[in-house]
Amino acid sequence: MLEHVIAAWLEQGAAFKGGAGIVSADFADEVGLELAELSPATRAALGQLYPAWMPVANPVDLFPAIDKNGPGVYRRAFEILCAAPEIDAVLFHFFGLRPQEDVFDHMGETIRRSGKAVVGWALGRRDVLEGMQRRVAEERIPIFRELFRATECMAAVLRQRARGEDTAAVRSEGVEIPAEIPARLADARGSLDEHASKQILGAVGVPVVEERLVASRDEATAVAARLGFPVVMKGLIPGTVHKTELGLVRLGIAAEGEAAAQFDALTEAMKGAGSVLVQRQVRAELELIVGLIRDPQFGPCVMLGLGGVMAEVFRDSVFAVAPLSHVDALRLIGRLGAQQLLDGFRGALPVDRDALARLLVCVGQLGCACVSIQEIDINPVMISNGQPVAVDASVICSG
Repeated sequence: MLEHVIAAWLEQGAAFKGGAGIVSADFADEVGLELAELSPATRAALGQLYPAWMPVANPVDLFPAIDKNGPGVYRRAFEILCAAPEIDAVLFHFFGLRPQEDVFDHMGETIRRSGKAVVGWALGRRDVLEGMQRRVAEERIPIFRELFRATECMAAVLRQRARGEDTAAVRSEGVEIPAEIPARLADARGSLDEHASKQILGAVGVPVVEERLVASRDEATAVAARLGFPVVMKGLIPGTVHKTELGLVRLGIAAEGEAAAQFDALTEAMKGAGSVLVQRQVRAELELIVGLIRDPQFGPCVMLGLGGVMAEVFRDSVFAVAPLSHVDALRLIGRLGAQQLLDGFRGALPVDRDALARLLVCVGQLGCACVSIQEIDINPVMISNGQPVAVDASVICSG
């Protein structure tokens, strides 16, 4: 059973009373969580902080205790709740009317020692909350200014924990990270070029478009002919991600003479500073974006969204904390709003969701295995005959 406890800190004034805790309890029920039944030991420990007339209950209303003993009670109550074995998570409330940063001293240490999932909700003066949020972020604690979102976040964390999924479990589903990949990226800095990025992605199981670097116009024409016209040719400059804006992407090259001419044009445009990539041109029914970001609080997170023109129209994207199991990835796909497009719109083949899920699992596992990776951007992932293929990508490393 998933349970959490709500610790409501009513910093000033009886007007707040226990209302926020009650609303949190309603939200918890809405997202499928139950409030923990406090054990006699937990009740006794909290009871020492309360005035004699105040019963101990969950949600934990600390206003009377703070009124009796001062703000330091908040930290002590938090430690008691984190130590309680019957509690899986704590949603704490902060009503900031004046700076109270000392309350958060050692909070991160308490959380790490207990292993509890902890999420916060904050309400109050903007200047106080900005300082408090910076302080809490240093402890790597997620905090929100929308109460339902905080509750929803905690539910997601608890469900993932309940499934017992870790990196080893994901590997058991067939995702293996070659040992040379983390070693190769350990000292990498900045953005890898498109070809190097896709070599890494391909090595961990992401389907990537067929392509080859070429060093001469003769090689360009030979490779283009082998891949089959039409082809795409790109100029790759070290450290440059946005090739289109620099005029370094040439589409629809349909003959050997055109391939030779475009090789010369790209080489001239780069002034000898880069390399030329020849790539099979993919015809697609749908474009998606897949990415990974390393969040300072949640760690590596996988993103999936609509790409191309649809991205500008619908702004449809979803996120999940890595690593992902295959089931997690399928659920992530199912959270996109544009399900009709995924299911095959106007006669198009439906997206192979299992294949797309495998791609998402691979991206998440790569982010977990290589701590130097700060961001992965696969844009677009083309859906061709229902199958996903990475057409452009960048891997960005710390430094």
